[in-house]
Amino acid sequence: MIRRWIATALVVLAFVVLCGHALASGTFYLHDHESYWWYMRTDPRFSIVVPNDAERYVEKRVSGQRIMEMTWNDGTALIQVVSLPGESRDTVLDSVQGQYLPLLSDVTIVSDREITTSNGLTAYFYAVEGTDARGTRSMVRNVVFQRSNQLVYLVMTLDSARFQGDLREYWLRAVNGFQWD
Repeated sequence: MIRRWIATALVVLAFVVLCGHALASGTFYLHDHESYWWYMRTDPRFSIVVPNDAERYVEKRVSGQRIMEMTWNDGTALIQVVSLPGESRDTVLDSVQGQYLPLLSDVTIVSDREITTSNGLTAYFYAVEGTDARGTRSMVRNVVFQRSNQLVYLVMTLDSARFQGDLREYWLRAVNGFQWD
C-alpha cells in the first residue's frame, strides 16, 4: 500500500514539474496563414506571429529575460522575442545598444521613435545600421512593447542587404502581429 502511494506521489510530482515547465515556456499554435505560427506566453500574457521556417527555435532564460530566438541563413539573420518584468523602455534600449553598437562602426540611426502597429499598439522603434567586423553593412532593429510593468521587445540582426523579401516580411509580421492577451 505504501509503495503504491509513493509511486502515485512520484507520478503526480513528475506531472506537476513537467506542467510547470510547459507553462514557463512559450507555445506555438497554428496560424491561419500557412507560413506562420502564433507564439504565445502566459507570463506576461502575449501572442505574436512568427514564421514557421526558421532553421532553429531556441527558448532560454538570461538574467531574468525569457528569450525565444529564431535564426536563418546559418545563423546570420536572427529575430529574438524577449520578455522581462519591471524594466523601463530606456533600460531595454540601453541594453540593446550596449550589446550591438560596439560591434559596429560608422553607425547611422535609421529610426528612434514611437510607432503605432497595425494592431493599434504603441511601441518604440529603434534601428541602426553600421559596418561590422567583416566590412559588411549590418542592421539592428528593436521594437519595445510596454504594458504597466511588463515589457516585451523584439530584436532583429542581419546584413542590411538581406532585409528584403521573406526576412523583411517576417519582421513586419512579428511587429504588427504582436498583441497583449
